[in-house]
Amino acid sequence: MAPALVDAACTDDLRCRNEYDSKSRQFYRTWWNLTEVPLDIPVEVLNVDLDGNNITSLPPTVLGKLLECTSLHLTQNKISAIDPGSFTGLQNLTDLSLSQNKISSIPSGSFKELIQLKKLQLSKNCISLIDNETFSGLRNLSMLGLSYNKISRIPVGSFFALHKLMSLKLHNNNISIIRGASFIGLESLEDLGLSENCISAIDPRWFTHLHKLQNLYLFGNKISMVSNKSFTGLNHLKVLNLGKNNLSVIEPGTFNHLHNIETIILTSNKLTTLDQDVFINLPRPLTLLLSEDEDKEDSNQWDCSSLCWVKRETRLRSISLFACYSPFFRMCLPRQPSCAKGLEWRKIECGDSGKCFCMEQNYSILHVSQQVNK
Repeated sequence: MAPALVDAACTDDLRCRNEYDSKSRQFYRTWWNLTEVPLDIPVEVLNVDLDGNNITSLPPTVLGKLLECTSLHLTQNKISAIDPGSFTGLQNLTDLSLSQNKISSIPSGSFKELIQLKKLQLSKNCISLIDNETFSGLRNLSMLGLSYNKISRIPVGSFFALHKLMSLKLHNNNISIIRGASFIGLESLEDLGLSENCISAIDPRWFTHLHKLQNLYLFGNKISMVSNKSFTGLNHLKVLNLGKNNLSVIEPGTFNHLHNIETIILTSNKLTTLDQDVFINLPRPLTLLLSEDEDKEDSNQWDCSSLCWVKRETRLRSISLFACYSPFFRMCLPRQPSCAKGLEWRKIECGDSGKCFCMEQNYSILHVSQQVNK
């Protein structure tokens, strides 16, 4: 490896790197307060890391000579725009990171020449609009990160060309409008993150074609209702996170299409009761997360008598201080389960016939942590 170069621009020896490894063909110039892409990058380079600089633009002529480059990292710079042709010539690029910049818009076809690209990270920018041309040409893309932007709507066909995409992250945007066919074309998708947005209702058409989806994150939205049509088509879903929404009731049959579900998260909603029939047709074992910290105001305020069926199923195995297990449900409890400020869990008597006999009426919440031991 070529020795690291010393430069007055570098003020942090633990972070700054300025070197080229001719053996691995890796070029590093991180945290050097660079304002533009260096002109001395060897043309035979495979990996380029320019993280943590002050680069503001990507002129088409600078990167075009790096014909063999497979990885380009420009995280935490000050890039505000992507010029048409910025990535011309990078036909072998498989990994591109532009996170933590100031990109507000992406011209149509900006990535169309990146035919081998598999990972594109655009999180923590200022992107407000995407359309059916934004990601055109990325036929081999498997991971797309768009979290922490300003996207408010997902137009139809936005991801139509991404047939190999397996992971799509859209956390922490302002999304309130998703058209019915917005996710069409994502037949390989396994992981969809829509947490911390402004979604108020689920359109059953969203997920109809996502037959391979395994993880769906809808935490921190404004969803007030789900139905037996909400999750149609998600036959392979394993994890469903509906925490921190406005759900007050979940009707039996809501999750009937989830034939392979393993974990359902319902923390921090407005639920007070939970009918056993909601989960009657689901596979076992099943991990249920019902409540967070008992002191949180947004925790579900459970009527513990409605959870008697949970107690019956967990009783099939002993309850330890940290967890109670059963062939039906696995629930991680940080201490002996109780209804906190109301009737203690141990005082609920559950009859074999299914009736629940309670000695008191002031029921509160069942404390279940989000940490699950499998």
